[in-house]
Amino acid sequence: FEGLRKINEDLVAWIQIPGIGVDYPVVQGEDNEYYLYHTFQKENNKAGSIFLDYRNHDDFTDRRVILYGHNMKDGSMFAALLNYADDTFWEEHPTIRFDTLEETGTYQVLAAFYIDVSLSEDGVAFPFYEYTGLRDEAIFQEYLAQVGDRALYSTGVTAEFGEQLLTLSTCSYNTSDERFVVVAKQVV
Repeated sequence: FEGLRKINEDLVAWIQIPGIGVDYPVVQGEDNEYYLYHTFQKENNKAGSIFLDYRNHDDFTDRRVILYGHNMKDGSMFAALLNYADDTFWEEHPTIRFDTLEETGTYQVLAAFYIDVSLSEDGVAFPFYEYTGLRDEAIFQEYLAQVGDRALYSTGVTAEFGEQLLTLSTCSYNTSDERFVVVAKQVV
């Protein structure tokens, strides 16, 4: 990471999902807007970067880490995540590699789901992006229950309070306000 940090000091991790083309540096900006349309080299580009939610701590002490990336029509960035809508794909690609500057990590996919994030009178039905730290056990369990209720299929993978969760989010393009989300837990 040392050479990459010289290119961009916002580098915080690397994400890789073997065999599907997801293999990118992860950056963190001061907000969730800048890296939507800026590359790792900080050049203006509609593909943007894979980035860590600005509310997460870059030392990864949060029990839940959220990464965002565009669903590009050319298949780049997080476009391949939508394949997790199919349980056969999940069976063939059950793990995600997520390495921080300090440690390597392997995560097992726990759930995948579509979620509408449009605002209604009552707000967003499940604002998954608001659950950043998960340091309270009741909130952790609430989050897992919400994820389980929306999961497209059962993976049999469960999580306990205190375990590290990784959430990957991208646009689905079914509607302008729909996102596709993959949740995984750290196993190594």
